[in-house]
Amino acid sequence: RQGDALMKAERFEEALPIWQALAGQEPTNSEVLLRLGIAQSMLRRYDEAQKYLEAALKASPGDARIPHNLGLLFLRRGRDSDAETYLKRALAIQGWHPEANYHLGVIAESRGEKEKALDLYVRELDGNPSCGKAWERAFVLRRGQVPKSPPVSGPKAVAFLAACLIVSAGLVVLKKKIARVP
Repeated sequence: RQGDALMKAERFEEALPIWQALAGQEPTNSEVLLRLGIAQSMLRRYDEAQKYLEAALKASPGDARIPHNLGLLFLRRGRDSDAETYLKRALAIQGWHPEANYHLGVIAESRGEKEKALDLYVRELDGNPSCGKAWERAFVLRRGQVPKSPPVSGPKAVAFLAACLIVSAGLVVLKKKIARVP
């Protein structure tokens, strides 16, 4: 619990000894290995992170969180092809995983595959409508503009939410149109 609290507070360096001690007691515990991998990745110690995440995946091949985090690790390292492989693996395990489609969209967009990227952002929003990054990228690709930050409260907030609903409906229509294209 203390290790998780430190991770939540983004105190990764302080969390490492706790997770390392637990890994010494349970070297195949995928939960511990996953947390060690995440902490190392957040500290930009990518080789160490990869080692722990691969060990976690070996211990728990059916846990979608692990290939998802490997995908994020490779994305941070600029290894888009490896990132894509692991993100797709996470989706194959679970069917949907938070932000996996968003990150696949980022990869597609970086390759100039705008329609594919837009489709992936819409897929992300279908399961995770609060993913602001996917909304932003969908706006950029669809209209070439970035939406303004939502107002915190009051009539402007209501107007913003109404606009979001309209855009959401537009994305649903767009998704249906994309699905019909051979």
